[in-house]
Amino acid sequence: MSPQITIAEMKMLVCSALCATLSLSSAAAAEKKNCPFHEAGYYPWQAEVPRLVKGDLWAWVYLDIDKRGYPRRCYIGKNNMAEGTRSNTCRSFVRGWRATPLLKDGVPTAGTIERFFIVMGDKHLKLLEEAKKRWAASHPEDNPDCYHG
Repeated sequence: MSPQITIAEMKMLVCSALCATLSLSSAAAAEKKNCPFHEAGYYPWQAEVPRLVKGDLWAWVYLDIDKRGYPRRCYIGKNNMAEGTRSNTCRSFVRGWRATPLLKDGVPTAGTIERFFIVMGDKHLKLLEEAKKRWAASHPEDNPDCYHG
């Protein structure tokens, strides 16, 4: 005979699972709140990996940003990307990306910035993952999840 679960017991199980999930996500959110601001795409372990690796796509990206660091316009400079990839690159910067605001006499201001953008190939991704492991082992006090990507 299989055990029967009452509706009350089922509600209690669902509630317990939901509470546990919320506790874990709250802890993760609290941990993220303690992270200092880092511009998206910045990783301290990148210094251990060449800037470009065979198989990467790259472009110089020029962005007009507002005083809060949000892009308003995007231009692509020298690059090795196809047209569709260039369009998607600009679209990705303009939608939901943020730069460190420009300062003039200590006051945030609008302006134009440039960024070197890379779509990493498989070889580059492998090198970066290996560097991240080495960096995390040598920096146990830092949380690698604080860095955006």
